[in-house]
Amino acid sequence: MKKIFNFYFIIFFTLIFISCEEMRDWSDPTDNVPPGPISNPIVENLNGGARITYQLPSDKDLLGVKAIYSLTENGGEREAYSSALKDTIILEGFPDTNERIVKLICIDKSRNESEPVEVIVNPLTIPVKIIGESLTAIESFGGVFVSWDNELKENIGIALYAADSLGILQHNYTYYTNEPEGRYSFRGFNNEEREFRIEVIDRWDNYIVALDTILTPLFEEKIKPYNENGVQLWRQYGINDGTEIWRGDAPKVNQDMAHEYFDKAFDGNPKTQFSTGNKGYYLDKFTGNEEDKEKLMNPIYWILDLGRSCYLSRHVNWVWDHTVVILSSGCPRVFQLWGTNEEPKGVSDFENQMESLAYWTSWPAVGGTDAWKEDWSLLTDYVMTPPSGATRNVDVTEEDKAWARANGFDIEFPSELTNKPFRYIRFVIIETWGGSNTMVQNGDWEFYGQELE
Repeated sequence: MKKIFNFYFIIFFTLIFISCEEMRDWSDPTDNVPPGPISNPIVENLNGGARITYQLPSDKDLLGVKAIYSLTENGGEREAYSSALKDTIILEGFPDTNERIVKLICIDKSRNESEPVEVIVNPLTIPVKIIGESLTAIESFGGVFVSWDNELKENIGIALYAADSLGILQHNYTYYTNEPEGRYSFRGFNNEEREFRIEVIDRWDNYIVALDTILTPLFEEKIKPYNENGVQLWRQYGINDGTEIWRGDAPKVNQDMAHEYFDKAFDGNPKTQFSTGNKGYYLDKFTGNEEDKEKLMNPIYWILDLGRSCYLSRHVNWVWDHTVVILSSGCPRVFQLWGTNEEPKGVSDFENQMESLAYWTSWPAVGGTDAWKEDWSLLTDYVMTPPSGATRNVDVTEEDKAWARANGFDIEFPSELTNKPFRYIRFVIIETWGGSNTMVQNGDWEFYGQELE
């Protein structure tokens, strides 16, 4: 038995030795033969760059093409690469439209290089200059609102410089974006005249001074729900005379509790709850028809009367912060806010309730058209998104909850509406955090801007 074992042992290791001796070398062979050069180069000049297309040589060991160039006339050499699987190389980051010479060199797998082929590129106007020419700035609440066009979707920064007490321009903040239609509000300034400079920069540190201007940021204050005598100014419009039913607005929980629930929406305590009630939001609440009892209506509407005209800058939504629940199932997640300074249409403007509901809602069951939006201004079309990106309350993380408690959801209104007065705010709740709109729960609402009366 021992002899048989030794025999197989010897055979086994002999086969391994033979296999190792015959193992193929899979590494690429090397040589000293340079590849051929590219041919028929065609230059397409781009904004701040160039695209060069060419024909590759027939070398089987070709690795790719290298471009050697300088961004500026006296700048250091840069290199860009394109693989042998492509017939194009793109150069970016030129700061001007001056003529440049670019050398194109083929490289093979042995790192041999071909003779260079020179081409001339003439970059078109750099993107930051084009963007800078479209940039505008106006006063906004507590700061400066800047807008610009970026059709090329370039990665850029919008840098704001503000004069200090000695009149020296100091860097305030740089907002980075690649949005095609850019807009941003720089905040944190007092209501006093100040010099500002705005620059547009790119990732190669090319920049342009887009604007030097003197602006006076608007004074921003919290819109108060009560006057100096403690008299409540904010009301749920139509709830006193019952006309909210004609508008399809969130119905009373009951006559005694209607104001109690509404007042909790601005009592300064997110731990108290504003609610439309837990009986569901069904069509029979508005038609009085038993057959409509199971017809769930979406979206949910109501109107807030601020009690006087105001310029509005933003809205902060503090979600209901129960002891163990935040971003609850009834908390609004997707919603719109609309504003007007005109008295909303009432009962006398319609022949019957169904005609009114058709005007004030989008509900198919009543032939809803949302025609009221033609008379109102859209303040925000908002999706509440916590840091984790969760879209359902069951996916909300502890970090999301801590963030919501500390920051709330700060919603900026369009700056083009800065100097337009509003008194009435219509809420349109499209989706709640539980995905169902049978009820709406929320903590606190805050509005900021400037009171006019």
